[in-house]
Amino acid sequence: MKIEKIYSIESQNRCEIHLVRDSKFWQAWERSSFLFSKLFRPFKINARFFKNISAEMVYLGFPDTLLAKIQEECDGKYSYKVIDENHVVITGLPVLENFDDWKKSVLGAVPKTSPASKKQESHSNVNPRNMMLAYREMYDYTLDICRRTGKFYKNYKFGLGDRLRNDSMELLEMMQLAMQGFAKFDFDRAMQILVRARIQLRILQDLKQIANNQWIFVNAKIETILNLLRLESCGNDTVGENLSEFSSPLSPAMQRSRQTHGDGLPQGTPCRV
Repeated sequence: MKIEKIYSIESQNRCEIHLVRDSKFWQAWERSSFLFSKLFRPFKINARFFKNISAEMVYLGFPDTLLAKIQEECDGKYSYKVIDENHVVITGLPVLENFDDWKKSVLGAVPKTSPASKKQESHSNVNPRNMMLAYREMYDYTLDICRRTGKFYKNYKFGLGDRLRNDSMELLEMMQLAMQGFAKFDFDRAMQILVRARIQLRILQDLKQIANNQWIFVNAKIETILNLLRLESCGNDTVGENLSEFSSPLSPAMQRSRQTHGDGLPQGTPCRV
């Protein structure tokens, strides 16, 4: 859906949530994002200025794999209507005031991006091939995190679970903007997100929210992304050769153990926190 249409819908919106598809994600804009964050999930809010409509808009997004869960939560509570394959409307919501104040606070707290007519130059060390591989791994990791955190005990689902989901979505967005040339890739921020994810996952394992084999698998994903981004920051173009070095980087003892007993897990690097 074009931004002009979204702007028109949200300008008249008072008490509905309009979800619009963007590739493999769903987005809620303006008042819809306000209502969604208050009634469903407090996902990360972004802001963007559009020159063609001379307006600054706020929005949030989530993977399409979560849409079915949102629909389940509406059953018997709100009205969930599919307009078409790219547009869903949730009605019957309680009236929530203070949208304007909320938006002002959001605009003061989040970075704003403006789609320029000419793309910005990418980071000097960006290697498009490596970034694409890292993006694919990060997308798979984000989907996996969204699925796993939805199964956490309620005390952790909306605390550590929310943080993991929001951080993974933020990094995925950073990669997408960098690949499209709309923003420079913040390598330091990416490292911060991934290191924090490792710490949180280790804590969740100790809290019995993640099984040992699951912990090894998701940390293998993180290790792959970290290695790709390290290659990225170094401008290394021999990604195929370097990937072979860490495609199965377990210690010899662990490799022998897996060959003897087998665990059915994908190859990867376990994280040691």
